[in-house]
Amino acid sequence: MMFQSAAIARYLGAKHGYYPTDLVKAQECDSMVDALSDLYFNMKPMYLGNLWTKFFAFREFRDEHLPNFMSRIDKRLEGKKYFGGDEPNLLDFHVGAFTTNPLDGRF
Repeated sequence: MMFQSAAIARYLGAKHGYYPTDLVKAQECDSMVDALSDLYFNMKPMYLGNLWTKFFAFREFRDEHLPNFMSRIDKRLEGKKYFGGDEPNLLDFHVGAFTTNPLDGRF
């Protein structure tokens, strides 16, 4: 049995050719997948506490965390069709999942 969604995604990505075999490219992919996990973590306060806590947490997410992540992700994608270059890799799937369903009820 497998546990931890990121580890399972890496396993499936490697098995089906969506995880980089080059160690440097794999680290780049993993670092942005981890940054996306951090972004999800930064969403957590928007779902906890009273209305004012949620409001200020949303503003912080909107004004700081999301722009910071998007800036980093834009730099990684610059001049490429996919994060992996000509072919999609694991990061493309993670970012696609986030951008199509950012409020997925994790918290």
